[in-house]
Amino acid sequence: MSLISIDNLDFETVKYLLELANYYEYPYNKKNYENILKGKTLINIFFENSTRTSLSFQKAMLNLGGNYLQYDVSKSSINKGESISDTIKTIENYADIITIRHPENDIFKQFNSNKLVINAGNGTDEHPTQSLSDLLTIYNCNNKDINCINNLNIAIVGDLRYGRTVNSLIKLLLKFNNITFYLISPNELKISNEIKLLITDSNCYYKEDNDYKKYLDAMDVLYMTRLQKERIKNNINLDYYNLSFNDLKNVKKNFIIMHPFPRNNEINLDIDNTKYAKYFLQSKLAVYMRMSIITHFYYKNINTISKL
Repeated sequence: MSLISIDNLDFETVKYLLELANYYEYPYNKKNYENILKGKTLINIFFENSTRTSLSFQKAMLNLGGNYLQYDVSKSSINKGESISDTIKTIENYADIITIRHPENDIFKQFNSNKLVINAGNGTDEHPTQSLSDLLTIYNCNNKDINCINNLNIAIVGDLRYGRTVNSLIKLLLKFNNITFYLISPNELKISNEIKLLITDSNCYYKEDNDYKKYLDAMDVLYMTRLQKERIKNNINLDYYNLSFNDLKNVKKNFIIMHPFPRNNEINLDIDNTKYAKYFLQSKLAVYMRMSIITHFYYKNINTISKL
């Protein structure tokens, strides 16, 4: 079994991944897991740029005692016309776990693999490991009580049309109860009708607007996103979504600010050292969540194959 979409997860698996990531976070547990993937190899196949996702997968694999290889697309046979299917079949000879980032939404329909495949971001569709890391951050900031996610008020701001992290995060939060989403974007970058329908079909709610600052005082989480300039053809200015320290005067005591990064102009640097800023914590916790994802799905995949 691979992790391609949030749809691959049920609530109990999400809960288990959070608990396992929490276990990995504590240094005194290291002796119990530092060789759990000894002799195993992860290969990152990234057709798009990445800092946090790529490095955190590498670090996660090293923490578990495994190895990693970085696939350099610019020097690969893809540039000679090799298909993604042939590439994957070749890489299966060298990898136990394959992570893929690709600009096409349907990339995972173009090949089959008997190895564990993890979606590290596909086009404008999904980024499930990022949203699981986001959820771990919310969980971590609320005394590691999974019930804190129920009844959440979350504003998701910026590019909601092309931001794949948004799609996965909303789908993941819909596994909980009574979530209210404030979907804030310009008209050109509104979230898809498909995602809005998922919200209304769940025990959750949404409100669309183009101004988030009037809702800040009621928010538990502010999730900022950047303008996906590499996917947008028209010139859209999002400077008015810039968050400054003065905007935080009346926020809740446990209010947190998140961002999947990279950051452009969405959050002023003067917020970085406040207690509300949790976006660098997201990057840190992503290692533990990806350790959790790798071990859970790898051993589940092995058990599945053994039964065939």
